[in-house]
This record gives sequence, C-alpha cells and structure tokens, in this order.
Amino acid sequence: GIEELDEASALALLESIVADGRVRSQWAEAKKLCAWVGYLPLGLELLGRYLADDEDLSIQVLLEELEETRLAAEALQAVAPGMTANLGVVQALELSWRELSEQGRDLACVLGMFAAAPIPWELVEKCLEHVDGKVLRKARQKELLYRSLLKRVGEGQYQLHQIVQAFLRVKLEQEGEMGEAIKASFCSALVAV
Repeated sequence: GIEELDEASALALLESIVADGRVRSQWAEAKKLCAWVGYLPLGLELLGRYLADDEDLSIQVLLEELEETRLAAEALQAVAPGMTANLGVVQALELSWRELSEQGRDLACVLGMFAAAPIPWELVEKCLEHVDGKVLRKARQKELLYRSLLKRVGEGQYQLHQIVQAFLRVKLEQEGEMGEAIKASFCSALVAV
C-alpha cells in the first residue's frame, strides 16, 4: 500500500534498517530524507538499504545523490503518467536500479512484465531458461529481495509493489534490444504454460 507514516514512525523505520547510529547523529538530515520520499515505507526501505550498504555514506551525501537522480525520475514519470508515486520514491528506485548487476536488471525487468499479483517463481525461471537457476536465485535474494524491490508473499510466490512494477516497465522500454529479447522470452514462456 501507499500508506504514509508520520515523521516519528518514518524515522524509527529508517533507524531500524540503518542500525548504526547514523540516523540519530544526523537527525536533521534524516528528517529531510523522510520528507523526501513522502514518508512512504517503500521509499524509506529503499534508502535505508542504500545507507546500510555503505557505512561511510552520510545522509547528506545520499540527499545529494538523490538530487542527481531527479532528471531520470522526472523522465520516467513523463513516460508513465500512471506513476502516481511521489517523485522521491521514483528517485530512490533509480538509485537502487543503478546498484543492480546485469542479471539483477534482467530478472527485475522480467518480473515487471507480470501483472501486479503474486508471481510463481517457476514461471520466472521459465522466462529466463537460458540463465542458471542458482544465478537467478542469487539475484533474487541478494539483490531484489535485499533491496526491497521484491517481496516474498508465499511459498514460491513473489510480488512487486505497483510503483516498482511501473518503474520496471518503463525501464524495459528504455533498454531497447535487451528489452525486446526479454519481452520475447516472456511471451514464449507464457504460451508454453
């Protein structure tokens, strides 16, 4: 859901992910960061993970990095007018996208092609038959689940937040040839099913 937290809950969520005292010691900047993503849990999770990954990254520098993603995020919103997401979340997604490996991006794009409903993992594997299952699982666990881009919603079932799904669909369009290849393998796998 797109439920907003109040400032105190947003800060508490950020602190629970970045558990090294940075939020307390950089309180004013942390408040700005929460406001930046409109106090939305998904945005806070994305940015929290980003901070947790780099213990020497200050919240101020993260805010500056987010500024840099603004153009890409605005372009995405122009391409996908249905993206009602607040711009800050799209900017946070843009940061997360930059961190993904090629396999992570391919997997994310394939997931983005499914409807916004639980996705059976075996279907995903069918769409990416040319990729070793172990490599796919690693990308799923260490990249997408870890970065809060994907959630496990049941045994062998995964789901994307609808903002993430809209974001990935636009990315797929921007990827050109790779995007076309992914779409083709998606269609043929679904036809086989």
